[in-house]
Amino acid sequence: MNKQEIRKEIKAKRSMMGELEVVAYSKIIENRLLAEKVFQDAECIFAYIDCKNEVSTRNIISAALKQGKRVAVPKVMGADMGFYYIKSFGDLKKGYAGIYEPEVANESNYAKDTKGLCIVPGVAFDKDMNRIGYGGGFYDKFFDAYPEMYRCALGFDFQIVDKIDTESFDQKMDMIVTPSGILKS
Repeated sequence: MNKQEIRKEIKAKRSMMGELEVVAYSKIIENRLLAEKVFQDAECIFAYIDCKNEVSTRNIISAALKQGKRVAVPKVMGADMGFYYIKSFGDLKKGYAGIYEPEVANESNYAKDTKGLCIVPGVAFDKDMNRIGYGGGFYDKFFDAYPEMYRCALGFDFQIVDKIDTESFDQKMDMIVTPSGILKS
């Protein structure tokens, strides 16, 4: 299957998940990630704000904030995406595609860290650590600009597919966390 076919199939499966199922599997994934050394050692966590039955990141973000880590979340502005520090979920409002983003996005809270743990959303992944996103290329461009960033994708088991055909600009993940386990490069 090509990327568009995979996107369509996986998004349909994800939309069929009930809220309790999303919460239960997200909790398993969260516990796996929080136990990882890469999370424990990271001073800054870059994390997406989940929507549309994605793996929830809210408890991961809360844990990072409680541990005194810097937390940055993305904001889309035109064709670009930048990360901005937040102190709480109260710093967010609905933005691009109905996704919660930092309400204030300026030089004062722009994430200046060039390395850290980046928790990445995605539609599908394969065992070679490839990722299919939503088609905007935001994370591929971000990782191209910040090559030292540790890339950790979160996904449900059905989001792992046999093979993803890649293009030269596609960025691989360092780790993929699912309810069944952790894949690492």
